[in-house]
Amino acid sequence: MLNRWLEYTAAGLDAIPCGAESKNPGEHCKDWQTKKWDEQSIRDYYERFPNDGIGARLTGQIIDIEYDTNDARTEQEVKDFLKYSTLMTWCWKSSRGVHRLFSIDEEQRQIFLAANVANRAKIGNLEIHLGLTAPVFVVLPPTGVREWLTHPDQCHVCNLPDNCTEPIAATGKPVDNFEQYDGPMRPGDELALKMTWEEILTPHGWTRVAGTAGGKELWRRPGKTDGHSATLGHYFDEVTGEPKLHVFTDNAPPFSQGVSYDKFMAWTMLNHEGDFKSAASAAIELLNEEMDGSEFGPGVPSVPFEEGAEAPVETKVVAARPELDPICLDNLFGEYALELVNRCEAESDPVAVLFQALEVFGCMLDRDVYFLTEEGSIYLNDYLMVVGTSGEGRKGTAWKHAKRLFENEARYADIIYGRVDSGEGLIKELDARQTAEFGGDTASILIQDSEAAGLLSKMKIENSTLSQNLIKGWDCSAMSIAKSKDRLVVKKPYVSLVGHIQPEVLKHNLDFQMLHSGLMNRMQFIFVERVRKNMYARPMDSESLLKYQTVLDNLFKAKPRGELQLDRGAQDDLNEFYNSDGISERDHVHVMKNAGRLSILDGRMNITRRDMTQALCAQKYVAECRHYLLGDWGPDAELRDDAQQVLYFVQDTKNVTKTDISQKVFRGHKSSRDLEAIIEYAMKHLHLRAKQQRGTGRGRPKTIYTAT
Repeated sequence: MLNRWLEYTAAGLDAIPCGAESKNPGEHCKDWQTKKWDEQSIRDYYERFPNDGIGARLTGQIIDIEYDTNDARTEQEVKDFLKYSTLMTWCWKSSRGVHRLFSIDEEQRQIFLAANVANRAKIGNLEIHLGLTAPVFVVLPPTGVREWLTHPDQCHVCNLPDNCTEPIAATGKPVDNFEQYDGPMRPGDELALKMTWEEILTPHGWTRVAGTAGGKELWRRPGKTDGHSATLGHYFDEVTGEPKLHVFTDNAPPFSQGVSYDKFMAWTMLNHEGDFKSAASAAIELLNEEMDGSEFGPGVPSVPFEEGAEAPVETKVVAARPELDPICLDNLFGEYALELVNRCEAESDPVAVLFQALEVFGCMLDRDVYFLTEEGSIYLNDYLMVVGTSGEGRKGTAWKHAKRLFENEARYADIIYGRVDSGEGLIKELDARQTAEFGGDTASILIQDSEAAGLLSKMKIENSTLSQNLIKGWDCSAMSIAKSKDRLVVKKPYVSLVGHIQPEVLKHNLDFQMLHSGLMNRMQFIFVERVRKNMYARPMDSESLLKYQTVLDNLFKAKPRGELQLDRGAQDDLNEFYNSDGISERDHVHVMKNAGRLSILDGRMNITRRDMTQALCAQKYVAECRHYLLGDWGPDAELRDDAQQVLYFVQDTKNVTKTDISQKVFRGHKSSRDLEAIIEYAMKHLHLRAKQQRGTGRGRPKTIYTAT
């Protein structure tokens, strides 16, 4: 059973234990809803309870479809529902029937939540377990009499077919006035962003304890005079990145012991007795009142005007949404995106389809194609953050369109991967790929995270190496786990990333230091919106799609490899861009990566002026989106990036000298003046510290740099 648990966890399933003879996950693990498991904690658990079973905790990314009888009639219901006679996804048999696991994307989650389908649904003899607002538990083989019909070794958990979304949503009862609210995101989420924990808890007698433990807030329940009853900041919401309130007492009604609550859940429990439908309606009313300029409502105080004073007139300049130059769509992926919009009447923004297709294409090319520069090779992987309002951006739908171009390629299944939770987890996944799949020291991965707020929140955790290792993945630099029992070293990583996030959530999760970090300077931001509302929009038919897939198939069969060359005109345009004001070195590299992809997409290893023009226009659009979403990054972006690199190097290496920094971080390419400025910035704004170390004999003392 231990090996099974480790296998399921490595495959990306949130596996947790359950009783040996029961379905109860809390028999030996009371905090099963929130507890995080790693390999060591799994091994420790099975040393204590070797006979326990195993199950999966479903929290909204993977759902379980179960039918409870084995007769032919119910099997036909499954076929009619899925529109498939067979479907390769994780599937197992229990004594009552058959279970199938499916992944769902952000758009499907929003549809289910809007329809008030949160955790369970029923269609005939079919039971659907979702776990969108509270974890749902299902028991896995080989616990009890359960056995796999389609084993995890045979396939991946496949996406829930689009045609299944509407029938599941139809089982719910939508909030009556949901359509009356015209805000940018779900009412509960928006209300939560506008409220503080003090405004939620203190009106009901909760007290914030003076003092924190490891940066966490401590809260005391009503009626208690000392100690604390809950922590804030031990767990985080994976969608918004907000800290959750974790209650560990059974004497704090209406809260339950061992459960973590986000803001809206806590507000609902305290003000609406746990009735989420009533709470959603109340949230809509409060938000609509705010839009009308009236008082916001109880628990969220407004600022009154002094009697006789005139209300201030607010003048707000709204920046125009950036627009992509149409020349950027003059390629295979742009043609595909435009055909989706014009002929198939799709809702997706063609910009989202284009950029996401380019990211997948760049990752599929691996380290075989590159530029040679003075500082080393530049490969064609990149990081993209697709930003759009929930339900309006159609980010997930655009991703589905983009990935359809590549799903016939065997290599696509090898590189695609879900979210990463830590720097160590990324290294372990890359190590498994370089040893098991590719038989060498090269490891390629494309991280596709439809809820990137969780990714950003994990970077804020103390001692997290996620940001540092993602930087190394973008740079294609070696990475390792130094403290592991068996040291893991990934010599040639090749990491790409596509993340989806809402504008408000993005701003909420980026503090000053993260905004100007080395990772964010490597990130491309685009803002997308759906081009129309069309409930009858369909994906491109297979015959039309085949012509695009055939072009890509021929390109991959040709196995492009080697150094990319720039025509004279392309080189002149790139140099002019590089020497213009306000351009950082990262912008220059992004342009090279996109130009390289476009040239290979056209079947060439030389970059023409046309390729460079498209890449430059795309980068101009990205820069405008970045400013539109986040404001001015300031003139010191490259300086901050260099200082962050110095900090990471010192943290890894411990005591270092200025010569070490110059040679090992910048390979001697920084002047003494620039190096002084970088170190000064790192000491002033980051955690770099200097100390004098006396040499032996009559030698002069030398400066040693450390990081706190």
